[in-house]
Amino acid sequence: MSQKHRKPTGNGNRKRRTCRILLAVLLVLSVIAGASAAYNYSKWNTLFRPGGGSLPAELAEKSADLSERAAEQGIVLLKNQENTLPLTRLQINLLGAASDRPFYGGESGDGYVCVSPEEALKEENFLVNRELSGFYEKNRITPAGGQAGFSNYEIPQADYPDGLLDSARDYADIACLFFGRRDAAGSHYPADMEAWTGGDAGRHYLQLTQNEEDLLEAACSRFGTVIVILNTPVPMEADFLSDERIDAALWIGEPGGQGFRALAGILSGRIAPEGKLPDTWVRNLADLPGQAAAVLEDSGGQEWNCDVCTEGIYSGYRYYETRFPDAGTDDPDGLEAWAQAVAFPFGYGLSYTSFDRKIANVLQGGDTVHVTVHVTNTGSVPGRDTAQIYVRAPYKEGSPEKPDVRLAGFGKTALLQPGEETELEVAFSLEDMLTWDSTGTAAGRAAWVLEKGSYGVLLMEDAHTVTDKKKLKITEDLVYDDSGRGPKSGERQSAAPVFDSMTERLAGVTASRADWQAFEDAGQARLPALPSAAGETPASSGKLSVKPADNRLRLKDLQDREADDPAWPALADQLSASDYQKLLVRQQDQSEAVASVGKPFFLEARLQGGIRSGGAGRTGTLFPSASLLAAAWDPELTAAVGAQIGAEAAALHTGLIRIPYAGVRRSPVSPSSMVFSEDPLLSANLTVELLRGIQSGGICTCLTGFGQQSGYSGSGHTIFLAGEQAARELYLRPFEKAVAEGCVDMICTGPDLLEDTPAWQSSVLMTDLLRREWGFEGSAAADLSCADPAGTAAGLEAGTDLFYADRAKTDLLTADSAGADQKAALLQKAAIRVLQLAAAAEKAAGPAPIPFWLLIPAFLDLVLILLLVRLLAGGRGGRTIPRVQTAETLTEDSRTDGGPAEKAGGIQAQPVPEHTAAEASMPVPEASAQRAPRAARDLFRENVEKGRGSKADPETRRAVRARRRRKAERVKRSAAGSEWTEADEEGFEYLKK
Repeated sequence: MSQKHRKPTGNGNRKRRTCRILLAVLLVLSVIAGASAAYNYSKWNTLFRPGGGSLPAELAEKSADLSERAAEQGIVLLKNQENTLPLTRLQINLLGAASDRPFYGGESGDGYVCVSPEEALKEENFLVNRELSGFYEKNRITPAGGQAGFSNYEIPQADYPDGLLDSARDYADIACLFFGRRDAAGSHYPADMEAWTGGDAGRHYLQLTQNEEDLLEAACSRFGTVIVILNTPVPMEADFLSDERIDAALWIGEPGGQGFRALAGILSGRIAPEGKLPDTWVRNLADLPGQAAAVLEDSGGQEWNCDVCTEGIYSGYRYYETRFPDAGTDDPDGLEAWAQAVAFPFGYGLSYTSFDRKIANVLQGGDTVHVTVHVTNTGSVPGRDTAQIYVRAPYKEGSPEKPDVRLAGFGKTALLQPGEETELEVAFSLEDMLTWDSTGTAAGRAAWVLEKGSYGVLLMEDAHTVTDKKKLKITEDLVYDDSGRGPKSGERQSAAPVFDSMTERLAGVTASRADWQAFEDAGQARLPALPSAAGETPASSGKLSVKPADNRLRLKDLQDREADDPAWPALADQLSASDYQKLLVRQQDQSEAVASVGKPFFLEARLQGGIRSGGAGRTGTLFPSASLLAAAWDPELTAAVGAQIGAEAAALHTGLIRIPYAGVRRSPVSPSSMVFSEDPLLSANLTVELLRGIQSGGICTCLTGFGQQSGYSGSGHTIFLAGEQAARELYLRPFEKAVAEGCVDMICTGPDLLEDTPAWQSSVLMTDLLRREWGFEGSAAADLSCADPAGTAAGLEAGTDLFYADRAKTDLLTADSAGADQKAALLQKAAIRVLQLAAAAEKAAGPAPIPFWLLIPAFLDLVLILLLVRLLAGGRGGRTIPRVQTAETLTEDSRTDGGPAEKAGGIQAQPVPEHTAAEASMPVPEASAQRAPRAARDLFRENVEKGRGSKADPETRRAVRARRRRKAERVKRSAAGSEWTEADEEGFEYLKK
C-alpha cells in the first residue's frame, strides 16, 4: 500500500537546538555564580541569612546570663522612702507607654532577643494587671510620617477609657510608672519638642511631657504606692522626683535584652541594688554650666550646632562641687544653692543595706598612691559597696584651673554578708592627678604639671558626701616635659600645645575659680567663620596613574610580619586604581575583598549595647548601655562583657568592632549619649577594660568619635570648641589612655568640625597629637557616612587612612592640591596601615563556615548538565531512522531490495556470514525466538547510525521505508510465542513509521 510522503519541517530540530543553547548558557551562568559564591560566600551569605547570624546556644546562654548580671550591678536606686522597696505584695500595675515599648538599647532592641518588663515580672512571680497592659498594647501611638526619632508615645489622659485607672487601683494599690528616652545616636537632643509627635512647645526632650506629667498626677492621686522607673541612657531633668507622693525611683539606663529580669529581681528583693550614678542629675537643664549649643546658619541656609565649652574643665560634678562651697563644709547658703541645682550627685546610689567605710592607710610608692579602705556591711541583707577616692588639689588664684574634687580611683567589694567586713585597696597614679598648665604659670611653659603642696585624699559616698579623708604631701613641682620628668607614660614625645587657636577664641569667657561671676556674666565666645554651604572644591591636578606590580605576595603570608617589614610596601605596590578605592573607601560593616593582594572579604560590626553588623543582618547579645555599665563601677565586669562580645564576634566571623563608648559626656543635652560617663577617669578606665576584653579573643577594636562631642559618627554640621586644658583633661583622655595601653587598633573620627576644620582633615589632631605625641601606629579612619566626602586629599595629608563613605562620591585618585608623587606616597602609606589592620582582622575572624546554601548552585549545575546531556543524546537519536537487522532480514534484503537503492547511495546491506543465511530459512527454535526481540534491539542500536544523512531522492527514500516496514513485520513474526516487551512494541511501532 502506498503511503503519502510528508516532507519534514525541521521545527523539532530547531526547538531542540534552542533548548540546548539555553541550557548551555544557564549552565555557564550557574558555574560562574557558584564559583563566585564559593570564593565570596561570607559576602553572599548576607543574601541568604536575612534573619541574621545565630550564636551557638551555649555562647548565647552565657552572654544572656552576663547581660543580666551587668544590669543587676548597674541599676541605681535613686529614692526609697520608708523602705518601700523591696515590694512585699505581688500584684502590680504597669503604667506608661514605655512599659509596653521600652528602650532596651541597640536602637530599641530590634534584631536582639529581649525580655519585656511584663515577662520579667511574671517570671519573678508578680501578678501584672493584664487589662492595663492590654490597653497600652492596643493603643500604641504611631509617629507622624512613620519616623520615630525623638517622638514621645505617652497616651493622653483623655484617651484612657473611663474607669480604667480606678479599676487598676482596685486590682492593686501599687503603680509602677515607666518613663523612657532613647539615645541620641550622635545627634543633639531636641531643645524644643514642638515638631515631634507627643512633644510640647518649649520643652526639652529630657523633660517630662505634658502627657507624662498628667499620667504621674493621675497615678499619685489614686495609688498608695508609686514607683518611677527611668528608662533613659542619660540623666533626665529630675526635679519632679522630689514629689513626696513618689515613694521610690530607679534608673535603669538602657538595660539590654535581659535587664528587666534584673529590675524584677530588685523589686522583689532577690537582688540588692548596688549601682552608682556615672553622671550628675540636675533639677533644671537650664542651670547647666557653659553655653548651650548655639545654632548658626551659613550662607546656604544650612544650620550648624556650635558646642562651645566655655565652662572649661568645670563640667558635670566638677562644676557643682567647685562653684558652690567645698564638699564637706556646712555653709547653709552654699549647701542650699547646691541642693537647689543638683537632684542626685555623681556617684550617688542607694542600697537595701548600709555600709561603714573608713580609710585605713594611704601610702605613696614611687608614682603610685595606695589607699586601703575598710568596709563593713552594717545592714541586714547581703550587698556590695563601691569605694570612691577623690583628690582635692591645692588652689590659689593665678595657678592652673583645678576642680575642688576629682575622681582619682575606685574599687568594689565582693558580696558582703550582714556584719561581714573587708579591706579594699584602691591604687592610682600621680599622673591621674596632673593638670594641663596652658599658661605656664607653674612651670614657665605649657606642660602637664603636678604642683607641690598638701593634697586631700577623700573617701566619699558620692562626689558631694565625704566619708573619711587623709593628706598626701607632694614636696616638689612635677613637670612632664623634656626639661622635666620627660613624657608621661605611654607618650612617644612630650606634650606641647596643639589647640592654641581654640584656647584663644575662648579667652575671656572660660570659667575660672578666681571669678565665677565674670564667667556667668560673660558674653558669647568668638566663633569661627562657618564654611560655605557648598564647601570648597579642591583644585585638581589630574588623575594618578597607578601601575600595579607583580610581586606575587599575598596578605596571609604577611600576617605575622612586623609593621616595618619591607614586604608591606611591596604588597601595596600590587594594588591597582580600583583596588585603592575598594581598600580605602569602605562601605559600613563590610571590608571588600581585594584579589590582587589576596585580601578576603570580612565583616565589621558596631557596638550599640550588642554587636550589630547591618550589612550582614547579624546581631549578638544585647548588653546594657555604656552608661549602665559605668554605673556598676566594676572594671572586671566591663572586661568580662568585652570578652563575651569578642567571643560573639568570633562566632559570627566578624574581625573588627567599632565602639562609640569613649569620650566624656559634657552634659546630658550634648550629643554624647553613648559614652560611659561625664568623668574622664571612669570613662577612660572602663574603655580600656572593654577593649582588652574584646581583644582577648583576637578581635580588632576601633574607637569612634575621636575629636568629636559624640562617640558616634556625628551629623556633619556641628562645630566643637574647647580650650587646650579641657580638651586634654576631659574629652581626649579615654582615647589617650587606650593608645597608651595598646588596646586599640583603629581610631575613627567623624565629619564634625574641630574649630573650623573637619576633624578628619585636621593634621593637628590626626598627626601631631595622635601619631607624633601619642605614638599611635594603627589605622586612622573617618566616618563620613552622613557627610560629603569631598576633600580626601586633605584627609590623607592630615593622616587619615580609611574613609567610611559613599564610594561613588569619593575619588582617591585625583591629585587635588597635592602633587601626584606626594599623593601616591600618601596612598601607599594609608594602604599599608589598612592592610596591616585587615591582616589582623581577617586572622581574628577566621574563615567563615561554608554554609549549606552553597550546595544549591552545585545541585543546579548537576541538574543542568544532566538535562543538557540528555537533550544532546536525544537530538542525535531524533535525527535518524532506526534500523533493525537480523540474519534473516539481511539475506532477505539482499535478495529482494538490492539494486537501485544501494546504487543511489542509500542504506547499504552489511555483509553476513554464509551459515547465517542458511540458518535464516530454518524454523526458529523456542530459545532463539525468545532471544529474537533482544537481538533485534541490539542490532538496532549497533546500526542506528547507518541511516544518517541519506542523499537519496524521495522515491528511493520511500522504497527504503517500505523495506524497513517489511523487516519490522518479519522481526515480529520471528518473535511469535516469545516474550514481547513494551520496549519491543515501541521499537516495532517506530520502525513501521
